Amino acid sequence: MKVAILQCDDVLEKFQAEFGNYPQMIERMFDDISPALNFETFNCQLSEFPADIHAYDFFITTGSKASVYDDLPWIKQLIDFVRVLDKHTKKLIGICFGHQLIAMARNLDVKKSEKGWGVGIAKNEITHPPKWAKKNTPKLNIIVSHQDQITDLPSNAQIIAKSDFCPYFV
Repeated sequence: MKVAILQCDDVLEKFQAEFGNYPQMIERMFDDISPALNFETFNCQLSEFPADIHAYDFFITTGSKASVYDDLPWIKQLIDFVRVLDKHTKKLIGICFGHQLIAMARNLDVKKSEKGWGVGIAKNEITHPPKWAKKNTPKLNIIVSHQDQITDLPSNAQIIAKSDFCPYFV
């Protein structure tokens, strides 16, 4: 299977030696699921996008320190690209910024949380365990640093986890 990673930012350089950049993290995560996946990365901040969306089985967006409502040309391009994927019913996994991006592309609301910043370890309740998950655990702890949240969902969204701070976590 071919996977397009839509890279929306870089991990801070001081952490890349130990953890890798976002594409490497995603590839490692999916290695546990299937080593047969082939990844290709597109740096959306540099206006790089797949020329043929039909050449990929699914797409993944990374996180970003940017906000999806920032008035930046690459974000506008990416929102338009997500709309094209949606029109062609392509599978898209949105990680953090990515799931906010999907909401924006569907004209849903994304804004700063009234609770301020979520920083540290977010303790999440698994509400719908994905079929591909090897472990079926009731909780998921993730390191976070964000203040933006979506406030409503697309009709066909599947929430996997939630927390008191962020009801639409993943």
